[in-house]
Formats: sequence, C-alpha cells, structure tokens
Amino acid sequence: MKIPNKTPQLLISVLLATSLAACSSTPAEPDGLVDARREVQKVYPDAGIPNIEGVELSLAYKDKNFSMPDELKSDEVDPMDKDSIVLVYSREKGKLISEDTLPIEELLYGPYEGDQALLLTLSERPATVQGSESRSVEGTEIQVANLENHMVYATARPNDVTYTLQASANSGFEEDELLGILAQVSTSQEN
Repeated sequence: MKIPNKTPQLLISVLLATSLAACSSTPAEPDGLVDARREVQKVYPDAGIPNIEGVELSLAYKDKNFSMPDELKSDEVDPMDKDSIVLVYSREKGKLISEDTLPIEELLYGPYEGDQALLLTLSERPATVQGSESRSVEGTEIQVANLENHMVYATARPNDVTYTLQASANSGFEEDELLGILAQVSTSQEN
C-alpha cells in the first residue's frame, strides 16, 4: 500500500492560512511608532506616547534641554537630568518629510507634514511656571500660564515625570479641553 505524500498540500495550506490572517488583521501602527513607544518606555517607564483624540502624532524626539519657554523658566537645567521626550501632534498628519532640516539630537518618530496643534513634553525635572495659576483638573494639580503670544502653557507632575503641554489659541482646542488632555495623559499609566 502506497502512502500519499501530503507535505506539499500541508505547506500550501499553512501558507494560505498565514496570508489570510495577515490580510484580515488590524492595521499595524505606522512605521517607527512601535520603536518610538519602546524608547519612551526606556526613558520614562511610567509614561508613554499618548493617543489624543482629534490629533495625530507627527514628530517625537529626545531633547537634552527641558523645553520651557524662556519667559517662564525659574530653575537652571541640571546636566545630570534624563533626556526630555518631545511629542508634537498635528490635526492632520501628512507625508513623511526629511529630518535633515530639524535641529534634533535623537529622532524617535517622524517628522510628518502637518500644522502643529499640541506640543507635549515629558521630563524628570520639576517645573515651576512663573506667573501661572494653579488649578485642579480631574484631581490633578496643573499650573497654567497664558503667554502674550497667545500660547497656553500648562504643567502637571502627578508622579516623577513632569508633563508640559503647549498649544496656540488657534490649535482648535479650548483651554479647558487642553487642561483635560494634560490631566488625562499625566495620570494615565498606560498612555
């Protein structure tokens, strides 16, 4: 009695099943976003790259300097600080552009075309914002300053990470929405 060789049929079945599974799965994150999320977790294990409704991440990078505007600084930068993580969000993310024009030390994601709507920074350095008012939003203490150039600048430090949020008046967000976003992302352990 002859035993039929089923190896080719089995191989074809496995390949077909694998290709069908790949076609039916949910779309993966954009190129580099998984790596960027991993890198942020290395620097700030209790933080991450938050998904913010209404905007898309268009640029993420490490920065040696804490990104507080000069008119709000009250402390000197300690050279022993960890790198800050800067996350730029746009209303609509366009195509990937050349990074050669950006003065960035370590690019994590992007840059993509798009008008900046929000800038979120993560830093280990505590921040005191001069000329700000303190507010409690969803149980999170936030310092808020409205700059003369129509920028809203807010900081929160519920844990060992300082979250700063910057947005212009034409970002499409009301100030209360911005503070709600900051409260949510700064207290979420799984951004």
